[in-house]
Amino acid sequence: MMESKRINYFDIAKGIGIILVVMGHLEYISSPIRFFIVSFHMPMFFVISGMLMAATGEENKPVSSYIKGKLKRIAVPYIGYSVLFLVLEIVFMYLTDTVSWINIIQNTYYTICLYGNSVLWFLPAMFFACLMFYFLRRKTNHKVTISLVIILTIIMYGLNKLNGLMGMSFSDNMFMSELFFFFVMVIRSFFAMFYLATGYYLYILLVKQLDFTSKVKPVLMALIGICILALIGWTSQINGIVDFHFLMLGNPFLFLFNSVAGSIAVIFISMSFEGISEIKVFKLIRFYGKNSLTIMATHMDCYIMYISLLFAMFITKNINESKKLLFCTVTLITVFILETILILCVKQIKTLKNR
Repeated sequence: MMESKRINYFDIAKGIGIILVVMGHLEYISSPIRFFIVSFHMPMFFVISGMLMAATGEENKPVSSYIKGKLKRIAVPYIGYSVLFLVLEIVFMYLTDTVSWINIIQNTYYTICLYGNSVLWFLPAMFFACLMFYFLRRKTNHKVTISLVIILTIIMYGLNKLNGLMGMSFSDNMFMSELFFFFVMVIRSFFAMFYLATGYYLYILLVKQLDFTSKVKPVLMALIGICILALIGWTSQINGIVDFHFLMLGNPFLFLFNSVAGSIAVIFISMSFEGISEIKVFKLIRFYGKNSLTIMATHMDCYIMYISLLFAMFITKNINESKKLLFCTVTLITVFILETILILCVKQIKTLKNR
């Protein structure tokens, strides 16, 4: 999509989402806040992608053009960031005298089988979810698409349970243990397709059919979003810690409700800011939203979080209960300052190359 045609509230939502991702990785963040964040922050990126697919009519693109686009925007970054992760990991091992060839081989396998190292699991899941949903939309009508997505999601939930049991039962069998990670990647992709489809049909219903953004006042949209988030604040504590990465879903109905409702809430709040999206604070959030993939891939794997933690420790000296908030705040701000520098440097290099 051309820069001039970007939908600002999607960038705001992704910006909020990536801030939540970084917050979820903070060392001393409280458990209730962590439960709240992880209940919806990763599914939200898939929901937004589905909404963008509906907004741009991606399913109408020629097959070759669509696949090439996804390879360029998702597969190539996955390969690049995975290689960078492996190189930095080896360098770190040598510098700290903790070289382990078993870990190096294991991480290489994670990359090759598309399980993904660290936060990079997100990219294969997005790639295959997009391809599967794209072909479903091209080959079936809406009723069949919705039915198949629901059926496949239920099947994958059952397979996830079975895969978990197999992982424990065959923990001593090297081949079966490693096969477990491939199955996790496959199951993730189908779950991701569910959220992609959810976003796609939410956009058709709310924006194209009900004209929600024009008929509902921004203040009311924001209030609806805040009320939903307040509810999620309660239900997320009931479900406890969940993790899309490791397919730890807790109660499946609570996970489904929290992830979808939380995504909708943030998107509603972001929609309410559309009219004031040129204000500096929202321009900054949009900047992070536009570059959310870079931040997602580098804040952990390029040791930006590690450096930020060390700096926060230096600032706070002794970390006790009264200093945890300061420690988390300093870490979060430092991460985004370093990410801003990284993103601007990469953009500058690209500009110089294109001259």
